[in-house]
Amino acid sequence: MSYELIFYHKNVTKTYLHFIKQNLSLIKELTEEKRQPGLGEILKQRALHLQVMSLIGLTAEHLIKLILLKRGFVLNESCLQKKFSTDFINKLAAYNEAETSQDDLDYLHKEAVKSIQIKFDKKLVRFEKCKTPFLDSNGSNYFSGVGTFRISLPEEGEDYRDYFGETELKPENILNVIQKMRNSYLHRAEALYEKRGIIDYMINFLVWLCKKEYPDFFEGEKYFGNADVIALFESEHSTSG
Repeated sequence: MSYELIFYHKNVTKTYLHFIKQNLSLIKELTEEKRQPGLGEILKQRALHLQVMSLIGLTAEHLIKLILLKRGFVLNESCLQKKFSTDFINKLAAYNEAETSQDDLDYLHKEAVKSIQIKFDKKLVRFEKCKTPFLDSNGSNYFSGVGTFRISLPEEGEDYRDYFGETELKPENILNVIQKMRNSYLHRAEALYEKRGIIDYMINFLVWLCKKEYPDFFEGEKYFGNADVIALFESEHSTSG
């Protein structure tokens, strides 16, 4: 049976989670490598930087889409205005808890199509359209305890630069920054101005989201890099919100 509509069944979840976990490991490894003193070849260092930034963008997109699937959103349509019915979500939960067969999965796909009653697209909605539904569907205290990273400001005696129009990074804008960064690097393989803490904040935000949404799977996943940036994420993870 050919499947096009995607929903939050356990095979999809396991695939996405392992993909994200492996990407986080690779991002950290490549970032450490490119920061090693005496790395030598400047072109190799630039290539590692491009790899890191591309992987951050890719991982962020897949993580946010997985979370939206978890919340019942239909990603196979252009506006993210549809969610699966409560009845289907209940059937899906029962499927994910049980020992299941291919026939059960085939049945669930038929029920999914019946549940949403729309003409769905083969491709999933674009990353830029996922940010607002994700933020709007969070609880009011979802990001409680996550700090803000200030990019260099004039009064600090550094050259003033913003990063994609932002002078600070925080949960409310970081996905927008990552999406713009990803698009920039995809179209032009040329390094941008990135103060060291910017990259560490991006990586650690993804780690924080993973630990927030999937605490068992990402138990032991460590934050990365700059100690001051790590401290912005090390408050206890709430299980609500």
